[in-house]
Amino acid sequence: DGVEGDFNNIDANEIESISVLKDASAAVYGARAGNGVILVTTKRGKEGKPTITLNSTVTFQNPTNLMRMTSAGQYTELVREAHIQSGQPAETARFSEEQIQKYYAGTDPDYPSTDWVDYLMRKMTPQHQHNLSLQGGTEQIKYYGFFGYLDQESMIRRGGGNYQRYNIRSNIDAKILKNLSMSVDFSTIIENRRFPWRDDQGENSVWNDIWNTEPIYPSSLPDPTKIPYASTNGTGGAHITSNRNLSGTRDTDNQSIRASGSLKYDVTAVPGLSAKAFVALDKWSQDYKFFQYLPDTYLYNYASDTYTLQSLSLEKKLTQQASKGQRLTAQFSLNYERTFAEDHDLKALLLYELIDYDVEVEEIERAIEKTSEATQQKIDWNAVWGKKYPVLTTYRQTVAVEDYAVRLQE
Repeated sequence: DGVEGDFNNIDANEIESISVLKDASAAVYGARAGNGVILVTTKRGKEGKPTITLNSTVTFQNPTNLMRMTSAGQYTELVREAHIQSGQPAETARFSEEQIQKYYAGTDPDYPSTDWVDYLMRKMTPQHQHNLSLQGGTEQIKYYGFFGYLDQESMIRRGGGNYQRYNIRSNIDAKILKNLSMSVDFSTIIENRRFPWRDDQGENSVWNDIWNTEPIYPSSLPDPTKIPYASTNGTGGAHITSNRNLSGTRDTDNQSIRASGSLKYDVTAVPGLSAKAFVALDKWSQDYKFFQYLPDTYLYNYASDTYTLQSLSLEKKLTQQASKGQRLTAQFSLNYERTFAEDHDLKALLLYELIDYDVEVEEIERAIEKTSEATQQKIDWNAVWGKKYPVLTTYRQTVAVEDYAVRLQE
């Protein structure tokens, strides 16, 4: 709609058209168009009676392919074989032949076999998407309104979190005079992410935890208030790090707002010549809250009916970050378009554009003694911007860009 931006979070149902410009046709956008330009145009009002459209979809998702984990018997046998093949004595192997056979047999509760992928992952994950639109107008004024809602749940079966998005749009076109028209647009996108503290990408991710959670440990204990220990990588197991109800959390709230207006004047004295003024203000904000925490875990021996505490050495830490920014875009253009002798088209454009960026980031980090402090802690970000909190990181950037463009096409 005439403003540079990120279109990843636009609801597909509010898009009218998508086009790609390359080479000379993209030159009007300056150096930023070196690799081409993707133009996304949203729907607008049409002359006619009001039309209300409701779309609702429910989708079920699942991974195309996931590695299947070994059973406890296979795992212990391979660990023992690797130990022996490395030249070390069989007597010092982590698992004996007798223990391996008990894991294969599966009759002794002290020698369980857990399929962690099956325990942790859903077979099918639901996603809900609903949107409502209103479109119509007269010769003098046309309108388009849109509301969209998306709810995407996690593939993790227990406490995996979810992603929610709200899209709101209003596009209004008005004819003020015979040769003067106006457009006023407003849109906002609100995103809420609620996930466990471990990321889903990189080396220290939930996926890495799943592959490191050993099948020789149970997924539950006789005492349901105690969490089973199941991993030697220092996290206690993926059943902990993938569950925001058992360990830390990673919450992000984003909002972007765009308001724009334009006036177009057709110069009656010069047929084909028009002047246009366009102004758009984009504002965005993000609140990020990261709570790093691991609970106590236990080993249980059925034969002796005893629990052994396995403390995990990870500092409880709460990090909160707030960022905000805005971008002001102003465009002033003269456009000439006329056909001569029925088959000669002449198009000319003179454009001036000003883009002004202003971005500010504040970050707070502190150690937490009690879990409830992190889950209940609310930061007054107005106080943060006023420097009333000790700030860990501060970042601010202001940039202004001016572009001039001339295009002549025949």
